[in-house]
Amino acid sequence: MKEGNKKQGAASPCAACKLLRRRCAQDCVFAPYFPADEPHKFANVHKVFGASNVNKMLQVLNSL
Repeated sequence: MKEGNKKQGAASPCAACKLLRRRCAQDCVFAPYFPADEPHKFANVHKVFGASNVNKMLQVLNSL
């Protein structure tokens, strides 16, 4: 995935941060699931669930 590039300081934000127009942090919860080269995936999920709900779901997944 793209998280390897993020740790090296890559300038490309994940698809979620790009769509939401925010800075993509190194610990971005969206980055492993929504790489920058597949923006349509996050756009579709965002339309159905909303960014906040997706964020909550991914945080639950990461805590398991």
